[in-house]
Amino acid sequence: MKNNKYLHKKFISTYDPNNISKKYTILKNEKKIILKKLSDSISNRNINNSVKYIIELHCSGFIDNIITKLTNIYFNDINLAEPNGINLLYDFLNYYYKKYDGKLKKKSHYF
Repeated sequence: MKNNKYLHKKFISTYDPNNISKKYTILKNEKKIILKKLSDSISNRNINNSVKYIIELHCSGFIDNIITKLTNIYFNDINLAEPNGINLLYDFLNYYYKKYDGKLKKKSHYF
């Protein structure tokens, strides 16, 4: 990684996401436990914990898992209360799957 002359070395990340196990997050938590905690925190409307778990999963490269979980929660729990959400979800998923096609996903383990 090229060093930035304006950024101190202690702020530059040196870990490689390709070395992270598919079963664990970067904080060494099991992925399935964090996904369960994410579902519970969303159901309990605990925004702080929801964001914390999403950030942990995102930094660990489990972006598809986050999208799947949020989509399922929307369709199972939220859809009648927020009918305009389907348009936002459609636009995001359309963008995401066009941007990150199958070739990119095969190259990287964390899609």
